[in-house]
Amino acid sequence: MPNDAIHKKFADCTTCHTVSQKSVISMKAAMPHPMVGACDTCHIMVNDPVAKGPVTVAAVWPVVPPARPDRGLADLFNNIILKLTLITLVASIVFTMLGVGGGFLYVPILLSCGIDFHTAATTSLLMLATAQISALYIFYRSGLVDLKLVIMLELPTMIGAFTGGVFSEHFNVALLAIMFSCSLFLASYVMLQDEVRLEGLGKSFSMSPWRWDREFGGYAYSVDMIVTFPMTFAVGFMGGLLGLGGGWLIIPIMVVLCGVPMRIAVATSSLMVPITGFAGFLGHSVLGHFEPKLALPLCVIAIIGAQIGSRMSLKTESNLLRFAFAFVLGLVGLWMILRVFWG
Repeated sequence: MPNDAIHKKFADCTTCHTVSQKSVISMKAAMPHPMVGACDTCHIMVNDPVAKGPVTVAAVWPVVPPARPDRGLADLFNNIILKLTLITLVASIVFTMLGVGGGFLYVPILLSCGIDFHTAATTSLLMLATAQISALYIFYRSGLVDLKLVIMLELPTMIGAFTGGVFSEHFNVALLAIMFSCSLFLASYVMLQDEVRLEGLGKSFSMSPWRWDREFGGYAYSVDMIVTFPMTFAVGFMGGLLGLGGGWLIIPIMVVLCGVPMRIAVATSSLMVPITGFAGFLGHSVLGHFEPKLALPLCVIAIIGAQIGSRMSLKTESNLLRFAFAFVLGLVGLWMILRVFWG
């Protein structure tokens, strides 16, 4: 980073500059300057020491320069939106069917198109929020959305999401991606357990004196507030940081810790995800990360997919939903780990 008369203080480079070439920085070396935002905005983070010499090694990644607000609508449509139409539609169908927002796929896809991380996270949050609101009508009409459970779990999640969005510029994205992948693997493993074992885990948490007992849709389940509230805040916080809706871990929390049936958990998540998504979106937006010319067309595509996915979810057997959910979580977790270490 230059230290001259023009740059009086350290700030986010992307405020004034478009980063088209990133320098390689070793994660084992000392930071070259104070923290001013996400490291991977300007640098390629590697584990190995970087070769020293008169020339600094740099790589052009991604090939397309990061999308900035000054790019025209035609440019965005031809280079990004048109390419993402099919994959966004399919992803929205699958993830709505499973009760998750899909931010863990939207963000990497947007990054691969040259969108900077913060714009990608903000766009992802708005996409998953609008898509899940679209699906909510279908789920609510089915009578499977537990509104009282939403009120109980969503407040700490929403606060965490807004906080994560506001503080998103102060965290190492690579480290967060690793932590997120580990949480995906854990959630995937838990969801693959048989129903008897899951019910046993849920009952072990239902003995707390700080529990809230609930009967809904012919089922009885309990929420341990001491355990669940900090966990849902953490889910919201990480979701706000990374551009995710939180359904990837909220559903395992409902199923495993609270004993909520999978079908009710998926439907209830369709209301929680957009609330969390909008909270994270607002946190990013106050920092100027919102690009409407990119986000709004992709939101329309995601809404169409959500209408299809919600109808498919109601016709799918509960155990199949659970195993498909676990498989997708594990697959995405593996993909993100590979991206962090091997690009």
